Amino acid sequence: MATWEIVLRVVAGLALLVGNAFFVVTEFALTRLSAFDRADVAGDPRLERAYAMLDRLEIYLTGCQVGITICSIGLGVVAEPGFAALFGGLLPDGSATSHAISVGLGFLLLNLLHIIIGEQTPTYLGVERARRVARVCAPIHRRWTQLMRPVIAASDWAAKALLRLVGVEMSRSWVHRENGDDGDEGGDRLGPGAVRREMGQILARAGVPADRRREVVRAYDLGERPVAEIMVRRDRLTTLGDARPLDDNLALMGATLHARYPVERAADGALVGVLYVPELFRHVAGLRRGDLDLAALAHDTVSVPATLSISDAIDAMQAADGEAAFVVDGDDVVGWVTITNALEAVVGDLRDPLDVAVEGAAGTAPASTGPATPSGAARPRAAPAQEDPS
Repeated sequence: MATWEIVLRVVAGLALLVGNAFFVVTEFALTRLSAFDRADVAGDPRLERAYAMLDRLEIYLTGCQVGITICSIGLGVVAEPGFAALFGGLLPDGSATSHAISVGLGFLLLNLLHIIIGEQTPTYLGVERARRVARVCAPIHRRWTQLMRPVIAASDWAAKALLRLVGVEMSRSWVHRENGDDGDEGGDRLGPGAVRREMGQILARAGVPADRRREVVRAYDLGERPVAEIMVRRDRLTTLGDARPLDDNLALMGATLHARYPVERAADGALVGVLYVPELFRHVAGLRRGDLDLAALAHDTVSVPATLSISDAIDAMQAADGEAAFVVDGDDVVGWVTITNALEAVVGDLRDPLDVAVEGAAGTAPASTGPATPSGAARPRAAPAQEDPS
């Protein structure tokens, strides 16, 4: 093979690798972009046009697959002989062994470049910088898809025809719907990602501010998030002791200013229930006389598994006519959760004058614990919303 042909084939191979990377990064960026709502792209015309492509995402993803297929086949047809000839020039001429080695080395190098440059790197980039990639690549890909529309339409029709042969019918874009289990009758439903996106779009069109939209989505997510994410850990609880002198318990309450407290049994350290502050003061005379103890005043508290969803934990608390629950992992109490914690999972940190009073008495609260709340413990910080770092 002539030197000019080897150079031409190698250069063409590198161009095909770049093309393969373009289609891969675009595919993953568009897929990742579907997790955002329209407010996240508002004000950027290029990004808004990319977001509009999600309405026909399956067509644009098919366009990516067509491009990837063309580039991959082209690498084998055009570039592989060039790489083999490149290595062949470095080996002794004429032997079958040298030819086999050069072909093997060319195949190995080309596939390594294909995996690293053409597949893995653009995949990571598309996921981690979805908006930035979509802003740059989506306009180019839109034109490519328009150019290849006959091929895309034919392949899309053929793919759906094959699915019909095995009993799977696609009547709408799969972006807007997820099938249940195996796509059986009655199993069609919106998936969580599509629900979030469509909720965000509807609320944005209604003029709902971005922070209110986030609260609506967080409320929806209560059914997906485990209660362990918002619980107060056992080692951070402020507890009242049933054998502790009343004045010591009152001093602790005066210093922390909570509205409810877990009660700890001195004999074994077990948490026996929750005590509401108004009820304690209603029986303070009996407590001073010794007719009652805190354990007798504590209300039974429901226990919920740490893996239970926040929404199910709320239901469990309300079914038990309570506002708090102990969170358990097996037989161990690992924390507790209140209605206040659940509400903060939706609206963020709640503050009242007692928070300011406690912070003023104790100095600035450490960022790792949060300000005190009327829940018997320091407030856990709400988990930050995941953002695309682009």
